Amino acid sequence: MNADEVPMRRRFVYLDRTGKELEATDTNATERVPIVEVRMTPTDGDGHVVPRAQARLIRIKESGPDNRVLRSTTLRKN
Repeated sequence: MNADEVPMRRRFVYLDRTGKELEATDTNATERVPIVEVRMTPTDGDGHVVPRAQARLIRIKESGPDNRVLRSTTLRKN
């Protein structure tokens, strides 16, 4: 996906002073960190990388500047 297609509020992670993620509209946010890389890794049941259509697990890692890990998500396909 091209970055221009992502809404502006979804291009950043908003954090409070303790580092907890908040919604973009939350007025308690003290830090707005840009997402500079999104890495998606689809794997089969044994951990081997496969095409997305064949994946049993999809791991998504979002990073900010200086490889700062912002979020990590694992999706399981039924």
